[in-house]
Formats: sequence, structure tokens, C-alpha cells
Amino acid sequence: MSLKTFGLKEFRDAITYNIDLAEEVETMLRGSKSWEVVYPATLAVINFRYNPINKTYSEKELDSINQYISGKVMESRKAMLVTTILNGQVVLRMCLINPRTTMKDITDTFDLCKTYALEIEEQLASKV
Repeated sequence: MSLKTFGLKEFRDAITYNIDLAEEVETMLRGSKSWEVVYPATLAVINFRYNPINKTYSEKELDSINQYISGKVMESRKAMLVTTILNGQVVLRMCLINPRTTMKDITDTFDLCKTYALEIEEQLASKV
């Protein structure tokens, strides 16, 4: 029914847009000093984690930080950012399948993630 309503070209364009968007996000992450791409963008999914190069967090701490970021983003209800386990690491998983998602939506989500990352870093620093 959707194909009849919207047409094959609309579906192709939407899929291509989201794949391109995921690749653009991957490029942005690779240029960051705070985010690490754990697995390259595949279709419209990107797997990454917060792992700033100027810090020396243990894998356990990084797992906790990334779980915290995901939990807070989900709690905010502004975006859906889930975790998964890849290569034994907790990573954030962003699925960009909605053709209405814009780069601004993504940068807004990363701004939110940065806020929560700094929040958890302050909590970790106060425990030391």
C-alpha cells in the first residue's frame, strides 16, 4: 500500500537520504576528540561511544558513561539513543531511518549527549 501511495522513487530517495545522513554523522564523529566510531555506518545505523582522547577512562568507566548518556537521552524524550554491546564494549546506537530526520536533529542530540557526558564526568571526578 505504501509503495502504491508514495511510489518506488520516494522510497529509494528516503533510503538514500538516510544512508547518506548516517555516513555524514560518521564523518562528524571521526573528526571529534570526544566520540569514537566503534563500527562504521551501515545502512542508516551508526555505532559509537563517548571516549574523549584527553581522558584515560577504564573500559568499565566508559561502559557506565555511555549507559548513563543513553539513559538520560531516553529519559529526556527528545531522542531515542539506545545501547548495545559490540566487541565487548557498551556503545551508543543511532538509527537514522526516519526520512524527516535532519542534521540539526542530530547535532541537537549530540549537544544533549555532551551535556550528559560532562554531567557524568563531574560525578566521576567528585568520587576521586
